[in-house]
Amino acid sequence: MDWRRLTYGQAMTAVRAVAQALLERGVSAERPVLILSGNGIEHALLGLACLHVGVPYAPISPAYSLVSTDLKRLREIVALATPGLVFASGAAYGRALDAVVLPGVEIVGDGTRGATPFATLLRTTGTTFVDAAAARVGGDTLAKLLFTSGSTGAPKAVITTHGMLCSNQAMIGSVFEFLADEPPVLLDWLPWSHAFGGNHNFNLVLFNGGTLFIDPSRPVPGQFGPTMQALREVAPTMHLAVPKAWEELAGQLHADPALNVKFHSRLRVPFYAAASLSQAVWDDLARLSRQATGRVVPMITGLGSTETAPMAICSDGSDGRAGHIGCPVAGVQLKLAPVGDKLEVRISGPNVTPGYWRDPGRTAAAFDDEGFYRMGDALAWVDPNRPGRGLRFDGRLAEDFKLNSGTWVSVDPLRARLIAAMAPDIREIVVAGHDRDAIAVLAIPFDPAAATDPDVRARIGAMLTRLAAEAGGTAARVTRLAFLTAAFDRRGRSDRQGLRQPGGRITVPGGRRGSALCQSAAAARAGRANPDGAGRLMFMHPRNVTIEWGDCDPAGIVFYPRYFAMFDASTAALFAAATGMTKRQMLRHYAVVGFPMVDTRASFHVPGRFGDVIRIETTVGVLRRSSFDVAHRIMRGDTLAAEGFETRVWAGPHPDDPDRIKSVPLPAELAARLADGPKQQ
Repeated sequence: MDWRRLTYGQAMTAVRAVAQALLERGVSAERPVLILSGNGIEHALLGLACLHVGVPYAPISPAYSLVSTDLKRLREIVALATPGLVFASGAAYGRALDAVVLPGVEIVGDGTRGATPFATLLRTTGTTFVDAAAARVGGDTLAKLLFTSGSTGAPKAVITTHGMLCSNQAMIGSVFEFLADEPPVLLDWLPWSHAFGGNHNFNLVLFNGGTLFIDPSRPVPGQFGPTMQALREVAPTMHLAVPKAWEELAGQLHADPALNVKFHSRLRVPFYAAASLSQAVWDDLARLSRQATGRVVPMITGLGSTETAPMAICSDGSDGRAGHIGCPVAGVQLKLAPVGDKLEVRISGPNVTPGYWRDPGRTAAAFDDEGFYRMGDALAWVDPNRPGRGLRFDGRLAEDFKLNSGTWVSVDPLRARLIAAMAPDIREIVVAGHDRDAIAVLAIPFDPAAATDPDVRARIGAMLTRLAAEAGGTAARVTRLAFLTAAFDRRGRSDRQGLRQPGGRITVPGGRRGSALCQSAAAARAGRANPDGAGRLMFMHPRNVTIEWGDCDPAGIVFYPRYFAMFDASTAALFAAATGMTKRQMLRHYAVVGFPMVDTRASFHVPGRFGDVIRIETTVGVLRRSSFDVAHRIMRGDTLAAEGFETRVWAGPHPDDPDRIKSVPLPAELAARLADGPKQQ
């Protein structure tokens, strides 16, 4: 391969020049540097220059700029970070830059219209101001902001300090002691916008004076060729990757024994993280290393997060079992806290973030009363009688999960979007795919007959095709769907045999193997959506609303809290339409105090503007004993502009305390009206 090479001396000269250019532009913690481009030498030099003089920077996943259709996440990131300079190299970033970068913010990059060429920064002469700024950098200095998605809200910016980065490298050195005498050689594709690639791997090379070959490929079929070509030239001493990359590599090494020997010729550490590696792949890799070297090169793994810089726990390779993650590394305090029937891992140490940038609420929620960071992962002892054997992964406490590529899937917003898109056919869905290639969905229809209805199948097939085309990546693309119509017993158990019955196939371009499967299960059961258990289509109440000036900000765009007021009014209108009573009459009739909201969220797709006439379609999605879900769809013409979701409780006066309320069962008559609509006269 035609490598572009850069020595440490050349890098330092370039870093001083770029650092001087940054100081002259006045970028700071309040106006940091935003890097939209992927891994590359210019990206590395700009990031190192920022670190050198204490200017924070935020590397952003290129998918937010190049793949996303609405640029929603990128807009949220720019609004939170308020950058003073944006780096993006290539004309492909033009659309994103035009949409999100405010006037007056300098754009740097090659091939980007109107941008300052990166060479201009390199031509700047470093002065004593660079040395003075570098001398002021300390452990508490903000180094970078790494964005990680919340399950329902906007991305969180993890504060990453110089102290976190340095202490984490010292921790890694305590695990891999050979690094002190043997500078590492890595071939790595992992994105620098994530902690694994940008903090762990990049800094491991830098800290130990090693060599990093930037791999241009991805661990997916059809894009793995450059990695194979590079491995024919580069024999790494450490290879750190996600499970999907190891699966792809194992297949290639089996097919090419000579490459297998080359790959293992000086490999000291094979390492995986970001998702779980199957035991079958683990064992296969052990066989490959034995074939190449005559011994097993033990696989190493660990556990960490963006908030822990990332390494917090690491194995030593002696166990040989997938899912066993080892013990906390030197300098880390670990606590196992009971949460339900699981033990949540909580971490304290110099590698732990102080919180989230400009987000005190989520910062406070991330730590317990002793200051330990709540990771959200559950762990268990490999052997409770022998703690030295370490810990094993015991699942996530939350429902979010990772695909085997290391990509996070935010389940709750995906589930809400799918239910809204599949209305009125589907009542509830289960999102699956933990440690798999792609997302699969189990769909529970209102009417069991929908599983074999050609019209329903056509609608869902078209919906999956559309969503696959709109998806910004595998984190939002469903490739398989199965109908669940089998009955549940009183303990919530279903007839598993019913899930194996054959069904049709719906082709989804771009999905796994080019298709999504819609499999019909056995017949009978509509689930908990209605009190009587019978499947039916819920009553939908439409309401037209004209956007008034008081709903808008000075730019004439709807101020988002106003949507929640519209949702609340639409829920009241739905009940009024279903019962034929005003809210006051209804509360008096049923002897309750109201139906307060206990959870709400929204997704905004297209901005509403002053003078728009919108249509709000409101439906009760799930009825339970005393609570229910409400879904709102705001349509601007034929365009879905926003979606809202509520969970409310039917509440009456508390029998023992007149100042309190208590949930009470939904009246059967009311449940029927919400399901079927008002009675026809």
